[in-house]
Amino acid sequence: PLSRYGFVCVCVIADAMSLRALGLCGVDDSVDVELLRLVSSRYSQAEFGVLFREDKEGTPRYPSSKWVEELAAAAAVSMPPMRLAAHLCGKRCTELLSTGDVSWVCNRLGNSFKRIQINATKVNGVEIADMSLAAKNLRSVIAKVQDVEWIIQANEETRLLWEPLMAEQ
Repeated sequence: PLSRYGFVCVCVIADAMSLRALGLCGVDDSVDVELLRLVSSRYSQAEFGVLFREDKEGTPRYPSSKWVEELAAAAAVSMPPMRLAAHLCGKRCTELLSTGDVSWVCNRLGNSFKRIQINATKVNGVEIADMSLAAKNLRSVIAKVQDVEWIIQANEETRLLWEPLMAEQ
């Protein structure tokens, strides 16, 4: 197995004819970065999801900063390119949606992560007082950081966040 804890989420993104990505979420310090690089070189559709939640950093499914740096360094030189997705939880997600400040995203994620998922739910440690403002801030964030694909967990709890984006023309 890739991890002693297993992968928590498998996300398949496909159209009617081809698989675009197979997401493996929850990679952490227990997973050998070289193994991920080898998997990526063999299966170019594999995308590794990294959960960012500062209060759980270094625990199962939430890698340490050092391990993420090692992963990003491996991704920078991988051929074919290693696919990484950042899953923002906790304080990082709350700050992004509450303020629209992209500093952490730009400084920490750099060019390594091509997709960013917003996990704006209470179970993910996110508390948003004003979802209307959060939706406006998210629109601003997406406009500022256009070189990544943005993903939102769409469910009843996040409806006020994603519905305004869906209503845009």
